Amino acid sequence: MQRNLPKRRGALRNLAAVPLRHQALAASGGTSHEPQRSRSARRAARLAVAAALILPLGSTFAVADTLSTTPTTPTTPATTATTPTTPATTSPNLSAAATAASVTWTAPAAITEERSFQLKVAGTINGRATAHIALLDASTACPASPLYPQQLATGLPLTVVANPDATPVLTSPSGTATTTPATTPAVLGGLTSATLSLTPKDSGTYRLCGWLVGSPAFGAASTIAQFDQVVGVANRPATLSATIPDTARSADYFPIKVTGSTDGTGRRILIMGEPDHGQQCAQMRKLPTGKRPLQNVTAVSGNFSKTIKVRFASKTSGAQLVCVQLVESVDRNPEALDQHTVTVSEALKCTTTQAALTQTVSDLKVIRGRRDAALARLTAAKKKLKPLRARVSKQRTVSDRRIATARKALTRAKTPAGRKSASRHLAAVKKTEARRIYNAGAGLRRMNGTIRGHQRTYNQYRTGANLLNATLTRTKKDLTKYCSPAGRTVI
Repeated sequence: MQRNLPKRRGALRNLAAVPLRHQALAASGGTSHEPQRSRSARRAARLAVAAALILPLGSTFAVADTLSTTPTTPTTPATTATTPTTPATTSPNLSAAATAASVTWTAPAAITEERSFQLKVAGTINGRATAHIALLDASTACPASPLYPQQLATGLPLTVVANPDATPVLTSPSGTATTTPATTPAVLGGLTSATLSLTPKDSGTYRLCGWLVGSPAFGAASTIAQFDQVVGVANRPATLSATIPDTARSADYFPIKVTGSTDGTGRRILIMGEPDHGQQCAQMRKLPTGKRPLQNVTAVSGNFSKTIKVRFASKTSGAQLVCVQLVESVDRNPEALDQHTVTVSEALKCTTTQAALTQTVSDLKVIRGRRDAALARLTAAKKKLKPLRARVSKQRTVSDRRIATARKALTRAKTPAGRKSASRHLAAVKKTEARRIYNAGAGLRRMNGTIRGHQRTYNQYRTGANLLNATLTRTKKDLTKYCSPAGRTVI
């Protein structure tokens, strides 16, 4: 009660108490000992009670005196009613989708690939909602809604509890209720907190998106709060060091010692080699088998120290960039790397084939020279046969003539003694001419023997040259098979 009430407030209290006492007595079944008043007095009491209940405290009012019909005017002036300083709290409609939110997003300080990180959201929401998270390409803007036109993230339902008290209730996504100190409740009336977890597959730069969506949601208009920030995803800790020889021979194994450490599992050592043209080792990527002179994959984990034997393809030579990378199955960016330039010589088969080719060419050159010389001698010897044959032919003609003359003398003989003498003379002539013809053919016989010798020699060298030609053809094919284009010396 305020001080500016009328001086007859005691009377008003008494008047107001009359009907209340009668009601109490009626309820208890008792009787009142108060004297019966007139009808006008009872009416005045009821009006006074009604005025006391309707008018606010501190206001000016006038009532009829219980003993007189003249009203009394109060001496205290009228005042203006006071406005409450604390607004009424509006409770959220928990059965309907949220339409407004006042939240704070907290992004992680650091993100590492293949490790779960958390995006936290806390604040007030005025209804049912779901929280969403997505990690998109850095050049892609966060869409207005995670659900439309396609599902980009998994929704986490939020439990919003209305509590207008000074200590609101915070319900976590797991359902555990906790209390947090708070000031006067916000107008939204609901308090919530959620932790959105996500595990990035690869390292790099991405755009981290978060959404609060009224649930159930039907479009982009249902998004009531959104988070958008470009973040960097770091590689898992890893170290790598490789010991690579300066020289190697293609098709022969040589050792590469790799040491280092890696956080987690699922990583591999990838060894690659290709012609050194000043390219970057980090840009090398695994290719299908047979597309690179050197490629090897070995699984590692934790602290490792391995000696890996590798070899270049047989048709490899020159300066080769050997790149050793620590990689993951889904990440194209190496976690760690080491590189070295190796001078690769031709394969042993190539060197052997090249030496055999050189020797075959040399032998063929010699054999061809000897064959040609034998052919020249054979040709010269055959040229000498003609005069020798003419000489023998002339001697045979002379001898035939002498024998014919001796035979005629035998025919002309008339007496036995003459025929006997002519017969002895014919035999002597035949013997003598046969000796002359034989002596005349001695040079021809010697030349024919020489020609036969030259023919055999020529045939041998010709056969040898043919065999060497066939060997040379096969060797050239082997050279193409075992040697790189730069290492082929075709003669």
